[in-house]
Amino acid sequence: MSTSNIVDDYNRDSRYYFPDGNVTLVVSQTLFRVHRSILASDGSAFKDMFALHEDQSAEVAPSLVQDGDDDQHPIKLVGDSYVQFSDLLWSLYALPLEISTIMSMECNKFVPRFCNIAVIADKYGFQSTRAWALRSLCEHFRTVIKRLPEALTKDNLVMATEVAKLTCTQVGKEKKDLGLTITVMERLGIRDLCGLAFYQLLLCGRGVWEKELFLNQSHRVRLLSGHYNVNKLRRDLQQTPLALDHVSNCALGREACNEAWRSTWTLLLSGSRVEWDDGKPSIVSNPEELDILSSLSAVDRLREVLGRGRRACSLEVDYANVKRYLWCIDSIGDAVEALHRKTKAGLLDFFSDVL
Repeated sequence: MSTSNIVDDYNRDSRYYFPDGNVTLVVSQTLFRVHRSILASDGSAFKDMFALHEDQSAEVAPSLVQDGDDDQHPIKLVGDSYVQFSDLLWSLYALPLEISTIMSMECNKFVPRFCNIAVIADKYGFQSTRAWALRSLCEHFRTVIKRLPEALTKDNLVMATEVAKLTCTQVGKEKKDLGLTITVMERLGIRDLCGLAFYQLLLCGRGVWEKELFLNQSHRVRLLSGHYNVNKLRRDLQQTPLALDHVSNCALGREACNEAWRSTWTLLLSGSRVEWDDGKPSIVSNPEELDILSSLSAVDRLREVLGRGRRACSLEVDYANVKRYLWCIDSIGDAVEALHRKTKAGLLDFFSDVL
């Protein structure tokens, strides 16, 4: 295809094609000419992309054109829609008045724009932009909570549901708006994320529950129920360690190997955590910790790093050197992953209405 035909296939965007821009991109047959410094901000993936471009340019003759230099050689972004990328650029270029105007728009205009921003900012690593979009969505849902899901069209409800996981992850890290997240997930009917929000709030402690304005009495009763059920599961799991499938060269012997594994499993499921110092693990006791998912992840991390005898190091716990038993730990890989998935998928069941 000739250069002229390539240009004919694309249309210049009416808003985000700047004459003084210094990089050209194409999304869904539309050309955007913007500023590298803007796209490379906020630690985004474009920063590394442009750095690679500069390195390649230094290695070739100056007369050769690189991707992104002009309309004939645009950088092609695959998998993004025109609307998504336009909304991202709006978030990067918008003036304060434009932002305040969109903030006051009704639900079905506000939600799709900020969902688009959250998703594409997450894809390209615009961390603070992603956080801002998710925070804005939380604030918006706060004002329309009593009208959800009826306040959203079917398409926007689907979009809000898809971005809900990002929102749940964000508020879980910040430990904020968990009560709001529980209420929104309930109203949108997103069972797994509602359970995750309950679980994250449980880990924050009762002092935080009492301050959550969006929790009603039923929510608080369910959190108390969850506290009991999670502790019960932890106690039950402590008594039933996953079975090892011993390797033929297990020098410790089956009985001693099983006892060493049982002791380690009990420690980890009691809330203890694994700390790594220069590649060597030690278990630090924390009996008040409720986080079963982290405990199971710690078991899987031990299996991954120390399994099959790949690391010749001891595990420092409250009994003697047990490095030989670690030769057998890889056999629990599928089982611990399945247990983690099952526990996470069923989190909401822990938070029943009856103690």
